[in-house]
Amino acid sequence: MKRFTATATITNTVMSAGVAVITAANDFKIGDIITITGTSNGSGVFNVTGAVLIGTATSSTFQFRLNGTGNVATAADSGTVTVTSVPVGVSNFGLPLTAGLTCM
Repeated sequence: MKRFTATATITNTVMSAGVAVITAANDFKIGDIITITGTSNGSGVFNVTGAVLIGTATSSTFQFRLNGTGNVATAADSGTVTVTSVPVGVSNFGLPLTAGLTCM
């Protein structure tokens, strides 16, 4: 059974205190690992590989932490977000274990 749509189209981006909030119709879950391409707000700062969704993931928005503590004003944006891995459990350190990774 497929739990998620692997990609979503971005319509808005914003960052506050280093936490990015992306608007895109999706069914992502906290802990999913994503790649974002094609955004232009904040000079493309939202284009990332291997970001882990944190805090909130709803049917219309999701969050992840970017390096630093900066802010980027909210703006209509475009781009694509792709789920590259999904969590299958939690490590002893509270970190998500993802499909395809081995924990020793």
